[in-house]
Amino acid sequence: QWQQGDLYALLRERLFAINMETLFGDGAVAPGNAADFKTLDDAFPLMIAGISPRLLPGVLAARASLIAAIDIDRPDASEFVRGRDAFVLPKADRDYRNGIQLAGLWAGVANTLPATFWTLYYLLRDPEARAAVVAELRAVDGDLALPATLRQLPLFNSSVMEALRLSSSSLLVRQVMRPFTLNLSNGQRYAMRQGDRLCLAPELNHHDPEIFAEPGRFRFDRFVGADGPPQFFKRGKRVTLALMPFGAGVSMCPGRFLATNEVVQVIALLLTRLELDLLPHEPPGFDRRRGGLGILPPTRDVRFRYRRV
Repeated sequence: QWQQGDLYALLRERLFAINMETLFGDGAVAPGNAADFKTLDDAFPLMIAGISPRLLPGVLAARASLIAAIDIDRPDASEFVRGRDAFVLPKADRDYRNGIQLAGLWAGVANTLPATFWTLYYLLRDPEARAAVVAELRAVDGDLALPATLRQLPLFNSSVMEALRLSSSSLLVRQVMRPFTLNLSNGQRYAMRQGDRLCLAPELNHHDPEIFAEPGRFRFDRFVGADGPPQFFKRGKRVTLALMPFGAGVSMCPGRFLATNEVVQVIALLLTRLELDLLPHEPPGFDRRRGGLGILPPTRDVRFRYRRV
């Protein structure tokens, strides 16, 4: 039978459990952990701004509850978690280890959740995009658990990249280690001093109409070209990194492959196992309180209905 729910809330609960068990082992999720994670994640921008967690209601209790869930040596924990334990535990105490592992759990969910939401939301709003992606899924040859299979889905992967283009708000910060002159492509020059900081806002490029035509529109095939990946230009010059939701250079997000694979796998299961329809709603905006920290969540949840195919 048809059931109804809140799309973002449902994805949060499922994605948290998926990441928790993938990292720390089957059965690692304790009752209430998803709500604890929401409390911690909602407070994250304020903590980044320097506010003590002691001043934020429920944050310390939520953190303690999550640490209790991960402070167990499980034989089926991921190689990632076991490798970090092997590196950290001989050098630090258990509390430090738990903080490090909790940060890894947060990193695995905090941006993957809104990325999954926006990709699915845009596909459900666009019948042409949804039909193209579903047809691609039905035609693919291979196990969707394998990265090689996921690479056979160009329209689907393009849809994910397009959703990231619209919703990402990361900032790239660099410390100036020695004085130099920064030369920009428009002819402007800046004398940078040692100790200065440079901040790049890729979101400006992502919404530049000269680089991306109709920048406010979701175009699911934007990153698919007839002869390979499409190229993008600014003032007649090719933009080598037009899309930077994961940063760039040596500090590019090391979890980007896990994140994009997870987004594709989860949405592939939803689109092929369930009938999904958005219910009448006011389109959500982007929650700017997380500006500079990654993928922006929606300002409000969206009601939808679903049933098994």
